[in-house]
Amino acid sequence: QLSNSLVPLIWAAAQSYLPKASRVAAARWASNLLMEVDMISACYVLCFLAGDADPTASSIAREGLGLSPVSSKTVAGTESLAFSSTTSTGAKPLPAFTEIVNVLFVSSPTVGDYSSNRLKRYGDFSIKGKAASLRFSQVCLMNDFYGGEDEAVLLYLQALCETLEMFDGRQASSGPSSIDLLDESSASLQSTLSASQFARRQFASKSSLCLSLKDLERLSLEANSSKARRLIAGSCGRIYEDRELWETPDESSLQSWLSRTKIEQSLNLCCAKLQSIRPGTNFVPALMHGSSFLGAHLVRAFRLRASLEPADKAEDAPAHVWQTVGQVMNLLSQGTLHADDVVGNSSCDGLGIALSYDGVDAPILDSNLFESCALSVSELSKALAKYSHGDNVDALRTMKLAKTAGICLAATTSGSGIVNSLNLTESSINLGPARFACASALLNILGSMSNRKEEEVALIVGEAIAAYADAYSPHGTEWSFSIDEYPSEYDDEVGGKLPPHQHVLFVLLTRTVKQSSPHVRTAAAPALLAVVARVARGINTESEYIDRALARELLSRLGVIQQVFIKLLSDPKSKHLSRESACLGLAACRGIAGSSNEEVSDELNTRLLRAFGQTTNHGGSAMIETQEQAAERRSTEGRGSNETPNDFMEAFGFETTEVGGAAGMNEATLGAYREMAGAAFALGRQDILYALLILSVSHPCWFSEDRRSAYSAIALLGESSFLGNGSGTQEMQEALRPHLTKLLPRILRACHDPNKQTREQMKSLYNGLTGGGAEARQAITQHLLSTIDTLIDNDANKLWRARVGACGALAEIIVGRDWQSLGGGGPVLDDDLDVKGYLPAGVRLL
Repeated sequence: QLSNSLVPLIWAAAQSYLPKASRVAAARWASNLLMEVDMISACYVLCFLAGDADPTASSIAREGLGLSPVSSKTVAGTESLAFSSTTSTGAKPLPAFTEIVNVLFVSSPTVGDYSSNRLKRYGDFSIKGKAASLRFSQVCLMNDFYGGEDEAVLLYLQALCETLEMFDGRQASSGPSSIDLLDESSASLQSTLSASQFARRQFASKSSLCLSLKDLERLSLEANSSKARRLIAGSCGRIYEDRELWETPDESSLQSWLSRTKIEQSLNLCCAKLQSIRPGTNFVPALMHGSSFLGAHLVRAFRLRASLEPADKAEDAPAHVWQTVGQVMNLLSQGTLHADDVVGNSSCDGLGIALSYDGVDAPILDSNLFESCALSVSELSKALAKYSHGDNVDALRTMKLAKTAGICLAATTSGSGIVNSLNLTESSINLGPARFACASALLNILGSMSNRKEEEVALIVGEAIAAYADAYSPHGTEWSFSIDEYPSEYDDEVGGKLPPHQHVLFVLLTRTVKQSSPHVRTAAAPALLAVVARVARGINTESEYIDRALARELLSRLGVIQQVFIKLLSDPKSKHLSRESACLGLAACRGIAGSSNEEVSDELNTRLLRAFGQTTNHGGSAMIETQEQAAERRSTEGRGSNETPNDFMEAFGFETTEVGGAAGMNEATLGAYREMAGAAFALGRQDILYALLILSVSHPCWFSEDRRSAYSAIALLGESSFLGNGSGTQEMQEALRPHLTKLLPRILRACHDPNKQTREQMKSLYNGLTGGGAEARQAITQHLLSTIDTLIDNDANKLWRARVGACGALAEIIVGRDWQSLGGGGPVLDDDLDVKGYLPAGVRLL
């Protein structure tokens, strides 16, 4: 009854011709009151008000629906729209997809018992209201456990197609709001087709939809939005890749698939339009953009389908189809060098899509594509050299090229040793040498001019070479050439013969980290992290992953890799991303070692604590030795009979290096990490050190949508760590909360260290551990007295850095506290200073 009374009132107040105050009030009432009693009606009203001309009413309505700004994520070959909600679905339930669709998109909706001319239909919504309705319905579909009923999905598809039909033709509106609606409907269509085979089937066969598959292809070429063209092309690719739509048990050959899909016609169309990429021809950037993405998805669909054919039927596909596919790939590879950014970037993305795949191992490359793939990786090598060095430096374009190069190298792994037998001309390129040149061009980007402009380039390159190194490793794989021990110095001839998993590590460990140029040397940290993190994620996700070639190779050299990370962490030339990459790399090494045996894991822990502690008696840091223990350690290390002058002075407490077990490490470079190690050792939990290393990172790239989970604690350390199944910052905060009593004094003291680098690193850890802001203040309040007592003791520490840090920390946490919070008590007399047990505030502060 309350709903029946509220709905007419709110709809009447939501009319666009009424004053702003009325529409704002309608949005608030629908969000706060009606949502509790009639969710469907409330969401219906809010979808309408989300398109209101007043930004206040619109933002209130969007917030009530839980919609955040549009967030899209493009991955070569697997494009998808990542719908996000500002409020988690666990805290705020969503309506069932079927119910909301039946209210929003039916021709004559009736909400509750109320029906009048004030009740707006989807067709009457504003452009922004339509976009919000489509997006909210998509969120509900993704949240629906059963994926929505077929009738509801069909109704939603009809609304999407009718919306897209508005933009079919040159007379379509190109205003900002219209483009937003086009993008939203394109993204929703792709997401729906990715989630529902029933939706894909509607385009593969005759249905009641106003758009067909060929209509979608035309839209992907002619739409006014580059994002819409990309997403609609991805939708077409999803439909072509679903074999069940095009094949039957009686007819499942590649030839029948070609005849049913008629994909050859579409390939020929894209190939004809891509001819304008050639130098010296006139071109329309928008047309080149759409042709690149549609052609790429068609090539991918055909290539993956052909890879499923039995060996005895692999030649069934007509030669002219393979020729067209090769021409599309050749044109896309030529486009990567194009001077126009739109054409160059779309060609680069398209080439990556064309050679992408979904499985762990790359499919066997068909011999018909050897020459095209050889040309592709060769052109990518030239493009990488052009845009990463010299006058044409472009960091963003270099990152795109690096991603695509990694995909292409991974996809062509099975042809790495092939000398092309189809050399029809003297200018033909062999795939094996072309792959090695492309991999070398990738590795040469580390420390390049583009890398200096954007340090994230090194991480992108690392992810690309990690994909290249781990592309193919089925059980029983044998490599034509491999070595057990790397030469001490880099040898280009040896590197050219090594398989990908050894080639990558060989170059990074024997050449890159030893370069005299600090730009090249420190760029190795993000690149090596990407390789190690990929293996850690694989092992922690699936136990069989440890049998892959890259995992075995990395595990055999884990100690060397850990030493490299420690060295790069202490390098005074290391910048923000390099230092944090080394931190995450050390955690990933621990995650890999934990999957092998305890001996390897303990060895890594000991080596890391020794590096973060002092080389003599470890006084004041992670480990504390007595004189007898120090003498025993020196004897074990064989330093008795042939002691150096430094060894002799060490026995008396003098040392040449302040901190660290490796030369060059000093108080400034490892101060923050020494404090982390000291805290972990004081708690008797060495595994906590790795969590602190992960929490201390603050570079924005670690918190981006595509890397947040890839470099999280659960990905690097696995479920066997003390975090259990937790993977995010909140889970780590919960796991470390019992240890805050001992952790807070050390971290607060280090946050006020005289060294700027130590302060910045520890402040990042402090914010990650406590949450920052009000949460941090609350954590300190809960442990205030014990923290103050510890910091007061540190005021008399023999180390001046500890005294300075303790004084600064005390000044921060005491200011603004009332007398009772500090211990309370009355006036302090001289006799009260010797009191035992409970300390009043006066005695504590004196």
